[in-house]
Amino acid sequence: MRKLLLVSAACAVSFAGFAQNAQIKNGVSPIKNVTSERTARVNLEGQTANKSTGVTDTFTYLTNYQIGQAFDSATIYSVAGVDSGLFFGTNAYGFSAFGEYFGVNYLADTSVKIAGVFTLFVGRVQTSSTKTINFKVWNVDADSTLFSTKTYLIETPGTQLYSQTASIHDLGLVLDTPSIKYTAFNSLVTTDSSFYLGYDINYQFANLGGDTIGLACTRDTFGWGHGQGYVNNTTQDTFLFAQTVMRMGTEWLEAYWSAGLDVNMSIAPYIFFEGGNVFPVSAASVSNRNLTIFGNYPNPASTSTIIKYSLGKADNVTIQIVDLTGRVINTISENNQSAGEHTVAVDVTNMAAGNYAYIITAKAGGSLAAQLSVIK
Repeated sequence: MRKLLLVSAACAVSFAGFAQNAQIKNGVSPIKNVTSERTARVNLEGQTANKSTGVTDTFTYLTNYQIGQAFDSATIYSVAGVDSGLFFGTNAYGFSAFGEYFGVNYLADTSVKIAGVFTLFVGRVQTSSTKTINFKVWNVDADSTLFSTKTYLIETPGTQLYSQTASIHDLGLVLDTPSIKYTAFNSLVTTDSSFYLGYDINYQFANLGGDTIGLACTRDTFGWGHGQGYVNNTTQDTFLFAQTVMRMGTEWLEAYWSAGLDVNMSIAPYIFFEGGNVFPVSAASVSNRNLTIFGNYPNPASTSTIIKYSLGKADNVTIQIVDLTGRVINTISENNQSAGEHTVAVDVTNMAAGNYAYIITAKAGGSLAAQLSVIK
């Protein structure tokens, strides 16, 4: 479990300070003017923007959509009005990979199995495009990265645990009518420790050929879980936890600490919990931001099942039952829930036999998906 101590605003590193540190490490200056770019983007929402690829797109907020509570296309514009791309995708900054942190709370001899990934991508894909992305699962790096004087970024992606290639035609990349998509992994990814889930790309923004590719994300300030870290009382070093990351060159940057974006990417692992008729006394759980899930029991279910989860602070929760094409079968809203553990009963009487998913989203931040099997 992470040591959670909110770091005051005074500890946050400025863009200028971060750029200086990046120059020391890489010889490149990364994100700059993102705050003003984001302001320009908001002012342009719903209007037409001519992309540098020569394709005209309209960017709008995706309000109250799946895997989240109000998603944004995350399109950023430079101060001069030149399109800079999708923040968690192809953009002028040259990011090559993106990841979201998921905590595993390991108990007894249990582990977490990841069967696939649910995503909400936005963008445009040309019919003739042959581009692909690579979905990735990484473990968490034990090393720290110097961020500024006596300040370090910790728990960034480490060793790759799994990689699977997917065509961009299979990601539901439609801007005006976004579609949640499930990508099944070819094999279960088993881990008993926290991990990052995300994807990488291998082509340049200047040579997209009319394609735009990027994960949606929550509107700014909806990404509860950022701004956390701790101070070593002996050395007075400050350690900042990574949560939502982008890779530039060989370095991982963090959306909040590097760009001031308090957001949650629209990506959720499809977790396979061991089945049974009752909740086990000790079992692994998975956390994302304000949300932790423990699975559902019985699983498989024939008439009903009970989903168990917990909240770090009071929040509104949405549970969507979906099939593996992304079609929503049922939506359950649980509002004004207190911090702590909760259970919700789900009726599966009218569902055909097969495998489904339930996607749980906490409005203050956090989305997770798990397998629900129905038998008759």
